[in-house]
Amino acid sequence: MTLMLAFQTIMLQNCDMFNETQKRRVAERLATELDEPSAEQVEKVGNLVFRVSALGVGRDVDYLLGVLDPESGADETIVKAAGICLTELAANN
Repeated sequence: MTLMLAFQTIMLQNCDMFNETQKRRVAERLATELDEPSAEQVEKVGNLVFRVSALGVGRDVDYLLGVLDPESGADETIVKAAGICLTELAANN
């Protein structure tokens, strides 16, 4: 499975708060802007995307902050993915 397809699948399955255009745009940005993420990082990004989407309905802020905490294993890839997702979510609201 290509990286782009993996992120498209994540967006389609997890992101009710994003419209179709945003889902495509986020998947494209994740696939092109993240530097060769590992399978574990792709999975973490999937969880992150779900949590960011839930922010649109006022939930999961604490979880998101925990995911982004370097002490909990957050790395540059996860932080960058969060920025991409949050930017698109903000544009939607």
